[in-house]
Amino acid sequence: MKRFLYLDSSIIASLAVRDSEREKKIFKSIETYEHTGSSEISVVECQSGISFQYAKDSELRLYAEQNLNRIIASLSLYSVNSLVLGHARSLVKQYRSTIGLRTLDSIHLSTANLVQQSLKEDGLTMEYLTGDKRQHEAFTAEGFLGYLL
Repeated sequence: MKRFLYLDSSIIASLAVRDSEREKKIFKSIETYEHTGSSEISVVECQSGISFQYAKDSELRLYAEQNLNRIIASLSLYSVNSLVLGHARSLVKQYRSTIGLRTLDSIHLSTANLVQQSLKEDGLTMEYLTGDKRQHEAFTAEGFLGYLL
């Protein structure tokens, strides 16, 4: 059975900035999956982090942006549409007070839920990879299997 790995923005950003501590763990995790993907929102989230982290170093910012572009090009990206946003809203209602689910994390979780539904129809399984504890708790609460780095 083919396997799909959903990457959240924390993982993609770590790869873009070449976080050597995480990078080896990420590549080790990714190599066992046939497909990887994320929400389109990851592009904006990662750019925001890169722009903030390297605000005073344009050379490092450009390097990280080029890495981000290569990584994004290798992923399946899923649209943030009204269906995703409607589901994200219900997830925030459900998990904001208990887990502390944030807006962008709810969009990731909603996207992953919808992707998982379509993958099941194609006989694929999906897991996730995150570097964010709250995101991990939300994925787990929704019944996903995956990993926190």
